[in-house]
Amino acid sequence: MPRRFNQEIELEICARYLGGIASPQLAEYYSTSATTICNILKRHGIPRIYTAWPKGIPNLKSRCLSIETEREICNQYKGGQRVVELADVYEISTGTIYSIMV
Repeated sequence: MPRRFNQEIELEICARYLGGIASPQLAEYYSTSATTICNILKRHGIPRIYTAWPKGIPNLKSRCLSIETEREICNQYKGGQRVVELADVYEISTGTIYSIMV
């Protein structure tokens, strides 16, 4: 199956991501999914920068979760707290919670 973006566009996507544009914003700009953007980044060896979007407000600038906060979320999940509860407490989406635990 041919790729949707050629090498030049993929490198542009990587450069923009490394320049601080989050994958959801890139996905919107290139009319594709954030998953496709993440696959492109992975293919080019670009490490993911985990960001948390304030719940229900996707157009605000993202804020990064610290490693300590990510560990805290994982420990609370291992301790039995549900993903939905964690998302409410940290005011982030459930998808962000799942991405932290991957």
